[in-house]
Amino acid sequence: MSYTNVPNYIFDAYLKILKPSEMCILLVIIRQTYGWYNKRTKSYKKQDWISQRFFEEKTNLSIRTISSGIEGLIEKGIITLTNEQGHLLVSAQQRRMTSKIFYALRRREINGKVNQQYTSKKNTRFLTDNQRYQEIMRQQNLHNNNENH
Repeated sequence: MSYTNVPNYIFDAYLKILKPSEMCILLVIIRQTYGWYNKRTKSYKKQDWISQRFFEEKTNLSIRTISSGIEGLIEKGIITLTNEQGHLLVSAQQRRMTSKIFYALRRREINGKVNQQYTSKKNTRFLTDNQRYQEIMRQQNLHNNNENH
C-alpha cells in the first residue's frame, strides 16, 4: 500500500475554511503531485496536468461544482494553474482557452508557520483577476529571490 504525504498546514489552516468541494479538489491535486515520488531525483512532482474529466471521476462532483471549487481555491491563493508553456492562468477565460492546465499547490508556510492571512474566512482576501495576477507575480519574485540566497 502506498501513501500520499499531505502537508500539515492543509489540515491546520484550510480544513476549516474550505468548502467540501474545494477540499475534494485540493486533495486530488495533492494526490497527483505529492503522491508521485521520483526515486531518481528524490523529489515529488511540483505540478501535474489534470483534466476536468479526471476531477469528475475522482470526486464525483459536477463540472460546474468543480469549476466553482477551482475558482475558490485560486481566489484563496491555495493553488496556481499554468499552461504548457508555464504561463499563469489567472482568469476563467484564460483557463477556458487552454487545452492542458497544470495544477500546483501554493505553499503558505513561512519559516515553518502558516501565513495567518489564509487561516480564517474573515481574513481571506478575494481579489480581482488583475490583483490576483499581481499577487502571484509578487509571490513568485519573493520565492525566486529566496532560492537565490
